[in-house]
Amino acid sequence: MKTDVLKILGKIIPTAIFVLLLPFSIIYMAISKVCSFIRKFFPR
Repeated sequence: MKTDVLKILGKIIPTAIFVLLLPFSIIYMAISKVCSFIRKFFPR
């Protein structure tokens, strides 16, 4: 019984971490793209 629970947790936890991190990585990539876009058009 305990091994089944551990197997289920072993599958759920990485999935949950991935689902939580995916939006952050997408937002981070979007922000970095916008920043590079702004630097191209408005050089200091």
